[in-house]
Amino acid sequence: SSSSVLLAFETTKERERVLHLLPRQIPCHTDASFLQQAYVAWKTSSISNFEYLLLLNSAAGRTYHDLSRYPVFPWVLSDYNSTKLDLMDPKMYR
Repeated sequence: SSSSVLLAFETTKERERVLHLLPRQIPCHTDASFLQQAYVAWKTSSISNFEYLLLLNSAAGRTYHDLSRYPVFPWVLSDYNSTKLDLMDPKMYR
């Protein structure tokens, strides 16, 4: 299935106890190896910048399902006044 669940724990110790109870095939987005795989996939252009940022947000516990922990994305444009943007122009980016 493609469903996901966000679990929030009071302590790291509590989180680690629950993680050990889960089957190994369930990916943990805070696991160092998951983050390393995401980094390699992004670095080799296997995933887009947007997908990589979503994975980083997931690892930080951010989700579209909780407005207080909504994903964060950097502002990359420098021109917010023009009526038309030329995204091929390097000056449009910070």
